[in-house]
Amino acid sequence: MRTEDVWIKYPDDFDKGLLNKTSLVDTSPFIPYFTSVLSDERFQDGFKRNFTIGAVDIGSGKFTTFTRDNINFGEELATAALCSSSIPMVFPPTHFKGNSFVDGGTVWDVNISSAVEGCLSQVDGDESKITVDILICGDPHLNPHETTKHTVENYLRGRHIHMYYSNMNAVQEQMRAYPKVNWRYLIEESGVKPDMDLIRMDPDVTWPL
Repeated sequence: MRTEDVWIKYPDDFDKGLLNKTSLVDTSPFIPYFTSVLSDERFQDGFKRNFTIGAVDIGSGKFTTFTRDNINFGEELATAALCSSSIPMVFPPTHFKGNSFVDGGTVWDVNISSAVEGCLSQVDGDESKITVDILICGDPHLNPHETTKHTVENYLRGRHIHMYYSNMNAVQEQMRAYPKVNWRYLIEESGVKPDMDLIRMDPDVTWPL
């Protein structure tokens, strides 16, 4: 996967996105790309495990989850993934099933509850049979940042500051909500810069992570 498989600039660069569009960049390449990946014969058996993808319906403000029970393997899975990744202002809202969706982190930074609730349905409601490992994407440290006049970098820096304070709060709230769950590992990313690298998908950025 490379950046151009996920998003491309508008013809007039970022200026057009800032002034005439709902986002800075165009994510139209992603769904065809990811759908083609899922059509590979390696994935011919479809879903092999349960999962939850979270997004926010911008029409109602409702946090919405997509699972193997309400989307199919292929284009719908690709579209749900894009819904969950549509960072407001940076990426456009994703239209799906008659609604428009943005990144689930807009409402709920770390959604563990949906996963726990899904597990509870498999273990007759016994929390003690559930083990949770948490992987938080993004640098967990609020590092010094040089002043910049780059609009996108400033926006991403602001988002990083918000997530710095809200991610662990969200984890702690959900740990209190499910006290009998076995909370095992909390894994935090390191070496992430709160700049354009956050939305670059090229190997020189993703492989070191």
